[in-house]
Amino acid sequence: MTQQFFFRQLFDRESCTYTYLLADPCSKEAVLIDPVIELSDRDATLVKDLGLKLVYVINTHMHADHITGTGRLKRLVPGCRSVISATSGAEADIKLADGDKVKFGALELEVRATPGHTEGCVTYVLHSQRMCFTGDALLIRGCGRTDFQGGSSDTLYDSVHGRIFSLPEDYTVYPAHDYKGQTATTVGEEKRYNPRLTRNKQEFNAIMAGLNLAYPKKIDVALPANKVCGLHNIPEEVAAMLGDAKPASSPKLRHGACSSSSAPTSPAGSSLPSSSSAPATRAEPATDGRPPGRSGRVRPPGYRPISGGRAGGERQSEARGRAAADQRRGGSAAANQRRGGRIAANER
Repeated sequence: MTQQFFFRQLFDRESCTYTYLLADPCSKEAVLIDPVIELSDRDATLVKDLGLKLVYVINTHMHADHITGTGRLKRLVPGCRSVISATSGAEADIKLADGDKVKFGALELEVRATPGHTEGCVTYVLHSQRMCFTGDALLIRGCGRTDFQGGSSDTLYDSVHGRIFSLPEDYTVYPAHDYKGQTATTVGEEKRYNPRLTRNKQEFNAIMAGLNLAYPKKIDVALPANKVCGLHNIPEEVAAMLGDAKPASSPKLRHGACSSSSAPTSPAGSSLPSSSSAPATRAEPATDGRPPGRSGRVRPPGYRPISGGRAGGERQSEARGRAAADQRRGGSAAANQRRGGRIAANER
């Protein structure tokens, strides 16, 4: 922590997601970028230990590979507000547009729209510290895939070259993920060495079209949850681990939980205040009065459980039960046949 700026890069081993804690040491106001729900306790504890005031919990886009920790952090740290791009398709207390500013203490993040990986991707630029947080738009020697969530390789190419590579070359780039153990890069490095984005647009499009990537293994649970701050349809194993984050029985949240139709949308070019006199309402999942569990869950349209999850385990258990029953019936039939043979022999 310097006199003017505090920065901490955090990591989730399972999804290889980076979460970033930024703070103004003087005012103690802080923001978190791209939190993961399983590690929300870690993040809340760190904020408390350092004596910081968490003002905003921010996402660079609506993630498909993990459930955001935004909603649960609003429970753990009352008063903080959720923030995401207005074009992301997700709900939040504050929805951002290109050119907006997110202020915390004396610090300020500029919002730059960088769609292409998804329609709602944004990059947050902290000019005072010469750094940017690019989400999945620009990775270290790579970039995010463009084959789902409204992705477009044409759009991503233009976003990176026009909105990120236009920054000074010494700006440090902090991505949302890295799978090879690297933590950061610079604008200049990626302009020279990125194997995809140093090509022309036609070559880049061909590279992206030929990736043939696997279907994201968590997308069917992550997207429905992330549309409402990460509190809808939490997988049961995650809910059990978190303890207080029970699966919501309805996709509808109570007014003010993460957002509502009246949630503020920041107009382009405006600034978010560094703090708010009106504390945000704590997030609570809606309930229809039924106890949590399978009878109370509502599956989103098109929901498909992940292979090997609870539903798959139940089907396997039922199959094993049927097989065991068949085996027992087969054994009984064989025993009856042997007894019948002995009786026939005695009669003879």
